[in-house]
Amino acid sequence: MRFLILALDNLGDAVMATAAARALKAHDPSAEVGLWTKAYSARALAGAPDLDFLHASDPFWDAAPGAERGSLGGFLAALHGVRRRRYDAAFVLGTEWRRALCARLCGAPERVGYAVRKSGPFLTTAVPWSEHGPHTIDDHLTLVERHLEVKLDRKACAPRLGLSDQEARLRDPARARLAGAPVVVLHPFSGNPLRRWPLPNCCALIEELSSRDPKLRFVLFIGPADEALVDRGAAALTRDNVWLPFDQSIANMKAVLSLARLFIGTDSGPGHIAAGLGVPVLSLAGPHSEVERHRPWGQGPVRLLRTASLEDLSGAEAADAAQGLL
Repeated sequence: MRFLILALDNLGDAVMATAAARALKAHDPSAEVGLWTKAYSARALAGAPDLDFLHASDPFWDAAPGAERGSLGGFLAALHGVRRRRYDAAFVLGTEWRRALCARLCGAPERVGYAVRKSGPFLTTAVPWSEHGPHTIDDHLTLVERHLEVKLDRKACAPRLGLSDQEARLRDPARARLAGAPVVVLHPFSGNPLRRWPLPNCCALIEELSSRDPKLRFVLFIGPADEALVDRGAAALTRDNVWLPFDQSIANMKAVLSLARLFIGTDSGPGHIAAGLGVPVLSLAGPHSEVERHRPWGQGPVRLLRTASLEDLSGAEAADAAQGLL
């Protein structure tokens, strides 16, 4: 059997989609599983052990963070590649009707998704939204359960990532740079300004954790749009135990995360990548809605630290929450 997972989503959602792939592989190890996602999200999925095929294109009706909408030509080329795989069944993750239409156009005779937002006519199995779960991953696994007519062990279907050959090569110089020290990876930013943790607070966290354990090393990852927010001359960022890699790519982030003892960051894609790699995660979240439904879910421990205001979350408070995960 060949299964297609449609997750034309941003980074964190694409990582969570690997839970469905893991469930399908666990049910039938001989099954071939493909995933279709945005081009920039696909970078995080290179080396994922439960994916046999990765289709990448930005939909022409949507834009990835920091990018323009995808081109119609590029999208049609990806659709052609998907059709050539001749998938037997497609799982439509999300509830937007154009994704369900894509499943219909890709030629899969079985199409499973939720019967909301005008998606129903394009599906062969339209699951009522009333069956969705408390977490986004529960939603994905419900679709797999309906198609396979099985009951899945949710804990055994956590998202799982791996390293590509390129990422494995990047890990060696990172390992040499970090010299075997316990590593904390930090990402206090988000594409949503309301979900950013102020950099001074993050610097206070570095100072606090360094005072508690001088052996810790810290690695700070920032997105291209966040560079203007970083004061590289800040005292905490010039410490000998702090590294801001020149290479801020997703590939290098994954390589460094594979060496990490802990990830601390906001409710954004890198936290999901860390969780997918089995790294313990401290996820910092403000008062925005549905954070419980979209929090990182991984093979390692994940702690959600909610606060009425990220601006008011001190470095000491975050350090206290991190202490139990280190």
